[in-house]
Amino acid sequence: MGLSERLADYVRGYVVIRAVGERLPAFLNLASRGGVELRQVSRPGPHALVARVRASQYRHLRHPARRAGVRLRLVRRRGLPFVLGRLAHRPGLVAGVAVALAIMGVLHSRIWAVEVAGVAGEQAQRVRSTLVALGLRPGAARAAVDPRRLEQGLMEAVPELAWVDVRIQGSLVRVEARTRRDDQRLALLPGDVVAASDGLVVQVMAASGWPVVRPGDVVRRGQILISGRPPLGAPPDARSVRAAGVVYARVWAEGFAETGLELTVERPSGRQARGLLVTAGPWQIGLGAVEPPFVRFRTEVRHRRLPGLLAALPLRWDHVTHREMALERFAVDLEQARRLVEERALEQAASHLGPTPEVLTQRLSTWEEPTGDGQALVRSRAVIEAIQDISAFTPHEEASPDPPDA
Repeated sequence: MGLSERLADYVRGYVVIRAVGERLPAFLNLASRGGVELRQVSRPGPHALVARVRASQYRHLRHPARRAGVRLRLVRRRGLPFVLGRLAHRPGLVAGVAVALAIMGVLHSRIWAVEVAGVAGEQAQRVRSTLVALGLRPGAARAAVDPRRLEQGLMEAVPELAWVDVRIQGSLVRVEARTRRDDQRLALLPGDVVAASDGLVVQVMAASGWPVVRPGDVVRRGQILISGRPPLGAPPDARSVRAAGVVYARVWAEGFAETGLELTVERPSGRQARGLLVTAGPWQIGLGAVEPPFVRFRTEVRHRRLPGLLAALPLRWDHVTHREMALERFAVDLEQARRLVEERALEQAASHLGPTPEVLTQRLSTWEEPTGDGQALVRSRAVIEAIQDISAFTPHEEASPDPPDA
Protein backbone atom coordinates (compact mmCIF):
# COMPACT_ATOMS: atom_id res chain seq x y z
CA MET A 1 0.00 0.00 0.00
CA GLY A 2 1.42 3.32 -1.06
CA LEU A 3 1.70 6.46 1.00
CA SER A 4 -1.23 8.16 -0.80
CA GLU A 5 -3.51 5.18 -0.09
CA ARG A 6 -2.53 5.07 3.60
CA LEU A 7 -3.15 8.81 3.86
CA ALA A 8 -6.56 8.47 2.20
CA ASP A 9 -7.50 5.64 4.60
CA TYR A 10 -6.47 7.76 7.59
CA VAL A 11 -8.55 10.73 6.39
CA ARG A 12 -11.64 8.59 5.71
CA GLY A 13 -11.14 6.40 8.78
CA TYR A 14 -10.97 2.60 8.97
CA VAL A 15 -11.63 -0.18 11.45
CA VAL A 16 -9.98 -3.52 12.14
CA ILE A 17 -12.43 -6.42 12.46
CA ARG A 18 -12.18 -10.02 13.62
CA ALA A 19 -14.53 -12.63 12.12
CA VAL A 20 -14.98 -16.09 13.70
CA GLY A 21 -16.90 -18.96 12.14
CA GLU A 22 -16.69 -22.05 9.96
CA ARG A 23 -17.89 -20.44 6.71
CA LEU A 24 -15.29 -17.70 6.38
CA PRO A 25 -14.83 -18.15 2.56
CA ALA A 26 -18.58 -17.69 2.12
CA PHE A 27 -18.42 -14.57 4.28
CA LEU A 28 -15.62 -13.13 2.11
CA ASN A 29 -17.56 -13.85 -1.09
CA LEU A 30 -20.75 -12.25 0.22
CA ALA A 31 -18.85 -9.18 1.41
CA SER A 32 -17.18 -8.80 -1.98
CA ARG A 33 -20.50 -9.08 -3.81
CA GLY A 34 -21.92 -6.38 -1.54
CA GLY A 35 -19.12 -3.96 -2.61
CA VAL A 36 -17.19 -4.14 0.68
CA GLU A 37 -13.41 -4.16 0.23
CA LEU A 38 -11.47 -6.04 2.90
CA ARG A 39 -7.76 -5.28 3.11
CA GLN A 40 -4.78 -6.86 4.86
CA VAL A 41 -6.70 -10.07 5.50
CA SER A 42 -4.90 -12.53 7.77
CA ARG A 43 -5.87 -15.92 9.24
CA PRO A 44 -4.68 -16.22 12.87
CA GLY A 45 -6.59 -19.54 13.13
CA PRO A 46 -8.53 -22.04 10.99
CA HIS A 47 -11.86 -20.47 11.93
CA ALA A 48 -10.81 -16.80 12.38
CA LEU A 49 -9.67 -13.92 10.20
CA VAL A 50 -8.58 -10.32 10.79
CA ALA A 51 -9.00 -7.59 8.19
CA ARG A 52 -9.20 -3.84 7.66
CA VAL A 53 -12.26 -2.13 6.21
CA ARG A 54 -13.31 1.47 5.70
CA ALA A 55 -15.35 2.85 8.59
CA SER A 56 -18.23 3.77 6.26
CA GLN A 57 -18.46 0.15 4.98
CA TYR A 58 -18.43 -1.59 8.34
CA ARG A 59 -22.24 -1.62 8.69
CA HIS A 60 -22.54 -3.36 5.31
CA LEU A 61 -20.74 -6.42 6.76
CA ARG A 62 -23.55 -7.33 9.15
CA HIS A 63 -25.79 -8.91 6.49
CA PRO A 64 -23.02 -11.12 4.95
CA ALA A 65 -22.00 -12.16 8.49
CA ARG A 66 -25.56 -13.25 9.39
CA ARG A 67 -25.97 -15.21 6.15
CA ALA A 68 -22.62 -16.99 6.60
CA GLY A 69 -23.13 -17.57 10.33
CA VAL A 70 -19.98 -15.62 11.23
CA ARG A 71 -19.55 -13.58 14.40
CA LEU A 72 -18.03 -10.08 13.93
CA ARG A 73 -16.08 -8.12 16.52
CA LEU A 74 -14.66 -4.61 16.23
CA VAL A 75 -10.97 -4.65 17.26
CA ARG A 76 -9.70 -1.14 16.59
CA ARG A 77 -10.82 2.23 15.23
CA ARG A 78 -8.27 4.33 13.38
CA GLY A 79 -8.34 7.56 11.39
CA LEU A 80 -9.13 11.24 11.49
CA PRO A 81 -12.94 10.92 12.04
CA PHE A 82 -12.39 8.99 15.30
CA VAL A 83 -9.71 11.44 16.49
CA LEU A 84 -12.07 14.35 15.88
CA GLY A 85 -14.87 12.50 17.62
CA ARG A 86 -12.75 11.99 20.75
CA LEU A 87 -11.65 15.62 20.72
CA ALA A 88 -15.27 16.79 20.51
CA HIS A 89 -15.77 15.35 24.01
CA ARG A 90 -12.62 17.09 25.36
CA PRO A 91 -13.03 20.83 24.68
CA GLY A 92 -10.30 21.73 27.17
CA LEU A 93 -7.71 19.79 25.21
CA VAL A 94 -8.87 21.33 21.93
CA ALA A 95 -8.64 24.82 23.43
CA GLY A 96 -5.15 24.09 24.76
CA VAL A 97 -3.94 22.86 21.38
CA ALA A 98 -5.46 25.90 19.68
CA VAL A 99 -3.74 28.25 22.14
CA ALA A 100 -0.43 26.44 21.71
CA LEU A 101 -0.69 26.64 17.92
CA ALA A 102 -1.57 30.33 18.15
CA ILE A 103 1.45 31.02 20.37
CA MET A 104 3.72 29.06 18.02
CA GLY A 105 2.32 30.99 15.08
CA VAL A 106 2.99 34.31 16.80
CA LEU A 107 6.51 33.25 17.77
CA HIS A 108 7.20 32.01 14.25
CA SER A 109 6.00 35.30 12.75
CA ARG A 110 8.62 37.27 14.71
CA ILE A 111 12.39 37.54 14.67
CA TRP A 112 13.74 36.49 18.07
CA ALA A 113 17.48 36.17 17.43
CA VAL A 114 20.03 37.99 15.27
CA GLU A 115 23.37 36.27 14.72
CA VAL A 116 26.36 38.17 13.29
CA ALA A 117 29.29 36.12 11.94
CA GLY A 118 32.50 36.95 10.11
CA VAL A 119 33.34 40.11 12.08
CA ALA A 120 34.22 40.63 15.72
CA GLY A 121 34.86 43.31 18.30
CA GLU A 122 34.07 46.90 17.36
CA GLN A 123 33.08 45.99 13.79
CA ALA A 124 30.50 43.47 15.06
CA GLN A 125 29.05 46.13 17.37
CA ARG A 126 28.79 48.57 14.47
CA VAL A 127 27.00 45.95 12.37
CA ARG A 128 24.54 45.22 15.20
CA SER A 129 23.82 48.90 15.89
CA THR A 130 23.28 49.49 12.16
CA LEU A 131 20.84 46.57 12.01
CA VAL A 132 18.87 48.08 14.91
CA ALA A 133 18.80 51.44 13.12
CA LEU A 134 17.46 49.64 10.03
CA GLY A 135 14.63 48.12 12.09
CA LEU A 136 16.01 44.63 12.71
CA ARG A 137 15.83 43.76 16.40
CA PRO A 138 14.47 40.82 18.43
CA GLY A 139 10.68 40.95 18.26
CA ALA A 140 10.49 42.56 14.81
CA ALA A 141 7.86 41.21 12.42
CA ARG A 142 9.35 38.59 10.14
CA ALA A 143 7.30 39.80 7.15
CA ALA A 144 8.83 43.29 7.50
CA VAL A 145 12.42 42.03 7.24
CA ASP A 146 13.87 42.56 3.75
CA PRO A 147 17.29 40.88 3.49
CA ARG A 148 18.29 42.84 0.37
CA ARG A 149 17.47 46.18 2.00
CA LEU A 150 19.47 45.22 5.09
CA GLU A 151 22.46 44.23 2.96
CA GLN A 152 22.39 47.52 1.08
CA GLY A 153 22.00 49.52 4.30
CA LEU A 154 24.93 47.75 5.95
CA MET A 155 27.22 48.30 2.95
CA GLU A 156 26.39 52.00 2.99
CA ALA A 157 26.69 52.48 6.76
CA VAL A 158 29.85 50.36 7.27
CA PRO A 159 32.14 51.14 4.32
CA GLU A 160 34.93 48.77 5.43
CA LEU A 161 32.69 45.78 4.69
CA ALA A 162 33.54 43.92 1.49
CA TRP A 163 30.26 41.99 1.29
CA VAL A 164 27.22 41.09 3.43
CA ASP A 165 24.79 38.18 3.25
CA VAL A 166 21.53 38.30 5.26
CA ARG A 167 19.43 35.16 5.54
CA ILE A 168 16.23 34.40 7.46
CA GLN A 169 16.21 30.95 9.04
CA GLY A 170 12.90 30.57 10.83
CA SER A 171 12.93 33.06 13.71
CA LEU A 172 16.69 33.57 13.37
CA VAL A 173 18.35 36.15 11.12
CA ARG A 174 21.92 35.20 10.27
CA VAL A 175 24.16 38.02 9.03
CA GLU A 176 27.43 36.95 7.42
CA ALA A 177 29.86 39.81 6.78
CA ARG A 178 33.45 40.14 5.60
CA THR A 179 35.71 43.17 5.86
CA ARG A 180 38.03 44.33 3.16
CA ARG A 181 41.38 42.58 3.34
CA ASP A 182 43.89 44.87 4.98
CA ASP A 183 46.81 42.86 3.62
CA GLN A 184 45.71 43.68 0.08
CA ARG A 185 45.50 47.38 0.89
CA LEU A 186 48.82 47.30 2.72
CA ALA A 187 50.46 45.63 -0.27
CA LEU A 188 49.95 48.87 -2.22
CA LEU A 189 51.14 51.21 0.55
CA PRO A 190 54.74 52.40 1.01
CA GLY A 191 56.44 51.36 4.22
CA ASP A 192 59.52 49.92 5.93
CA VAL A 193 60.73 46.49 6.97
CA VAL A 194 61.39 46.64 10.71
CA ALA A 195 62.77 44.20 13.27
CA ALA A 196 60.17 41.97 14.91
CA SER A 197 62.59 41.19 17.77
CA ASP A 198 66.07 42.02 19.07
CA GLY A 199 68.97 40.23 17.40
CA LEU A 200 72.35 40.20 15.69
CA VAL A 201 71.97 40.56 11.91
CA VAL A 202 73.62 37.76 9.88
CA GLN A 203 72.09 38.25 6.42
CA VAL A 204 70.11 40.95 4.59
CA MET A 205 68.25 40.30 1.34
CA ALA A 206 66.25 43.29 0.05
CA ALA A 207 63.73 42.79 -2.76
CA SER A 208 62.73 46.47 -2.79
CA GLY A 209 63.71 49.50 -0.73
CA TRP A 210 67.07 50.50 0.75
CA PRO A 211 68.82 48.36 3.42
CA VAL A 212 69.96 50.38 6.45
CA VAL A 213 71.62 47.53 8.40
CA ARG A 214 74.36 45.10 7.53
CA PRO A 215 75.54 41.71 8.88
CA GLY A 216 77.07 42.14 12.34
CA ASP A 217 74.75 44.98 13.42
CA VAL A 218 72.83 44.62 16.66
CA VAL A 219 69.21 45.71 16.19
CA ARG A 220 66.32 46.33 18.55
CA ARG A 221 62.70 45.47 18.10
CA GLY A 222 60.95 48.05 15.88
CA GLN A 223 64.21 49.31 14.33
CA ILE A 224 64.11 49.91 10.57
CA LEU A 225 65.98 47.22 8.61
CA ILE A 226 65.01 48.04 5.03
CA SER A 227 63.72 51.54 4.44
CA GLY A 228 60.97 52.40 1.99
CA ARG A 229 62.04 56.07 1.86
CA PRO A 230 64.71 57.22 -0.59
CA PRO A 231 68.07 57.84 1.16
CA LEU A 232 70.03 61.07 0.95
CA GLY A 233 71.63 61.41 -2.44
CA ALA A 234 68.85 59.52 -4.24
CA PRO A 235 67.59 60.92 -7.58
CA PRO A 236 65.06 63.78 -7.18
CA ASP A 237 62.29 61.71 -8.80
CA ALA A 238 62.77 58.81 -6.36
CA ARG A 239 59.60 58.06 -4.40
CA SER A 240 58.79 56.06 -1.34
CA VAL A 241 58.14 52.37 -2.01
CA ARG A 242 56.91 49.36 -0.14
CA ALA A 243 60.09 47.86 1.25
CA ALA A 244 60.31 44.08 1.02
CA GLY A 245 62.96 41.55 1.88
CA VAL A 246 64.24 39.03 4.40
CA VAL A 247 66.59 39.75 7.28
CA TYR A 248 68.03 36.83 9.22
CA ALA A 249 69.43 37.46 12.68
CA ARG A 250 70.86 35.56 15.58
CA VAL A 251 68.37 35.78 18.43
CA TRP A 252 68.25 34.61 22.03
CA ALA A 253 65.07 33.51 23.79
CA GLU A 254 64.84 32.91 27.52
CA GLY A 255 62.40 30.84 29.58
CA PHE A 256 62.02 30.25 33.30
CA ALA A 257 60.09 27.69 35.39
CA GLU A 258 59.95 26.52 38.99
CA THR A 259 58.17 23.90 41.06
CA GLY A 260 58.14 22.39 44.51
CA LEU A 261 58.44 18.73 45.41
CA GLU A 262 54.66 18.54 45.85
CA LEU A 263 52.56 19.01 42.72
CA THR A 264 48.87 19.89 42.53
CA VAL A 265 46.77 18.53 39.66
CA GLU A 266 43.06 18.96 38.88
CA ARG A 267 41.24 15.68 38.30
CA PRO A 268 37.52 14.84 37.99
CA SER A 269 36.11 13.84 41.37
CA GLY A 270 33.32 11.76 39.83
CA ARG A 271 30.54 14.05 41.04
CA GLN A 272 28.46 15.88 38.46
CA ALA A 273 25.30 17.96 38.23
CA ARG A 274 22.97 18.21 35.26
CA GLY A 275 20.52 20.88 34.18
CA LEU A 276 18.27 21.77 31.27
CA LEU A 277 17.99 25.29 29.85
CA VAL A 278 14.93 25.74 27.63
CA THR A 279 14.85 28.78 25.32
CA ALA A 280 11.58 29.79 23.65
CA GLY A 281 11.95 33.03 21.74
CA PRO A 282 13.13 35.70 24.20
CA TRP A 283 12.28 33.58 27.27
CA GLN A 284 14.52 31.13 29.12
CA ILE A 285 13.59 28.55 31.74
CA GLY A 286 16.21 26.68 33.75
CA LEU A 287 15.49 23.22 35.12
CA GLY A 288 17.86 21.42 37.46
CA ALA A 289 21.45 22.47 38.05
CA VAL A 290 21.83 25.12 35.35
CA GLU A 291 24.23 27.03 37.63
CA PRO A 292 27.26 25.04 38.84
CA PRO A 293 27.01 23.89 42.48
CA PHE A 294 30.77 23.26 42.72
CA VAL A 295 33.72 25.53 43.47
CA ARG A 296 36.00 23.90 40.88
CA PHE A 297 34.27 22.51 37.83
CA ARG A 298 34.23 22.07 34.09
CA THR A 299 31.05 22.66 32.13
CA GLU A 300 29.82 20.91 28.98
CA VAL A 301 26.82 22.24 27.04
CA ARG A 302 25.06 20.28 24.29
CA HIS A 303 22.63 22.23 22.12
CA ARG A 304 19.47 20.65 20.76
CA ARG A 305 16.79 21.94 18.37
CA LEU A 306 13.52 20.55 17.13
CA PRO A 307 13.95 18.08 14.24
CA GLY A 308 12.91 18.54 10.62
CA LEU A 309 10.61 21.38 9.67
CA LEU A 310 10.04 22.19 13.36
CA ALA A 311 13.64 23.48 13.54
CA ALA A 312 12.38 26.82 12.21
CA LEU A 313 10.50 27.41 15.48
CA PRO A 314 12.31 29.58 18.07
CA LEU A 315 12.65 26.69 20.51
CA ARG A 316 15.91 25.21 21.76
CA TRP A 317 17.04 23.31 24.80
CA ASP A 318 20.58 22.94 26.13
CA HIS A 319 21.76 20.03 28.24
CA VAL A 320 24.21 21.42 30.81
CA THR A 321 26.62 19.13 32.66
CA HIS A 322 28.89 20.39 35.45
CA ARG A 323 31.71 18.03 36.48
CA GLU A 324 33.42 18.72 39.79
CA MET A 325 37.21 18.95 39.72
CA ALA A 326 39.23 17.99 42.81
CA LEU A 327 42.77 19.05 43.61
CA GLU A 328 45.09 16.09 43.94
CA ARG A 329 48.49 16.52 45.48
CA PHE A 330 51.35 14.10 45.03
CA ALA A 331 55.05 14.15 45.82
CA VAL A 332 57.87 13.97 43.28
CA ASP A 333 61.56 13.42 43.82
CA LEU A 334 64.28 15.86 42.84
CA GLU A 335 65.02 14.11 39.56
CA GLN A 336 61.37 14.26 38.42
CA ALA A 337 61.09 17.89 39.48
CA ARG A 338 64.25 18.80 37.54
CA ARG A 339 62.93 17.16 34.36
CA LEU A 340 59.58 18.91 34.76
CA VAL A 341 60.97 22.45 35.20
CA GLU A 342 63.50 21.97 32.39
CA GLU A 343 60.73 20.99 29.96
CA ARG A 344 58.61 23.95 31.01
CA ALA A 345 61.52 26.39 30.71
CA LEU A 346 62.39 25.15 27.23
CA GLU A 347 58.74 25.39 26.13
CA GLN A 348 58.52 28.96 27.40
CA ALA A 349 61.74 29.95 25.63
CA ALA A 350 60.61 28.33 22.36
CA SER A 351 57.33 30.28 22.53
CA HIS A 352 59.29 33.53 22.11
CA LEU A 353 60.79 32.38 18.78
CA GLY A 354 59.28 32.55 15.31
CA PRO A 355 57.51 29.70 13.52
CA THR A 356 60.60 28.13 11.85
CA PRO A 357 63.77 29.03 13.77
CA GLU A 358 67.13 27.35 13.12
CA VAL A 359 68.15 26.37 16.64
CA LEU A 360 71.88 26.64 17.26
CA THR A 361 72.24 25.94 20.99
CA GLN A 362 70.11 25.25 24.06
CA ARG A 363 71.49 26.04 27.50
CA LEU A 364 69.81 24.91 30.71
CA SER A 365 70.62 25.99 34.25
CA THR A 366 68.76 24.10 37.00
CA TRP A 367 69.17 24.43 40.75
CA GLU A 368 67.43 23.75 44.06
CA GLU A 369 66.72 26.23 46.84
CA PRO A 370 65.65 25.01 50.29
CA THR A 371 62.43 26.56 51.59
CA GLY A 372 63.15 25.99 55.28
CA ASP A 373 60.35 23.48 55.96
CA GLY A 374 62.23 20.41 54.82
CA GLN A 375 61.15 21.01 51.23
CA ALA A 376 62.98 22.47 48.25
CA LEU A 377 62.11 24.71 45.33
CA VAL A 378 63.47 23.54 41.97
CA ARG A 379 64.11 26.26 39.39
CA SER A 380 65.34 26.18 35.80
CA ARG A 381 66.35 28.82 33.26
CA ALA A 382 66.62 27.97 29.55
CA VAL A 383 68.31 30.04 26.84
CA ILE A 384 67.83 29.10 23.19
CA GLU A 385 70.10 30.60 20.53
CA ALA A 386 68.67 30.47 17.01
CA ILE A 387 68.71 32.11 13.61
CA GLN A 388 65.39 33.29 12.23
CA ASP A 389 63.76 35.85 9.97
CA ILE A 390 63.02 38.96 12.05
CA SER A 391 61.56 41.12 9.27
CA ALA A 392 58.08 42.65 9.58
CA PHE A 393 56.41 45.24 7.35
CA THR A 394 55.14 48.55 8.75
CA PRO A 395 53.46 51.18 6.53
CA HIS A 396 54.47 54.82 6.72
CA GLU A 397 52.23 56.86 8.99
CA GLU A 398 51.11 59.23 6.27
CA ALA A 399 50.22 56.23 4.05
CA SER A 400 48.37 54.18 6.67
CA PRO A 401 44.72 53.47 5.87
CA ASP A 402 42.29 55.59 7.83
CA PRO A 403 40.88 53.80 10.88
CA PRO A 404 37.16 53.11 10.75
CA ASP A 405 34.88 55.69 12.26
CA ALA A 406 34.01 55.02 15.85
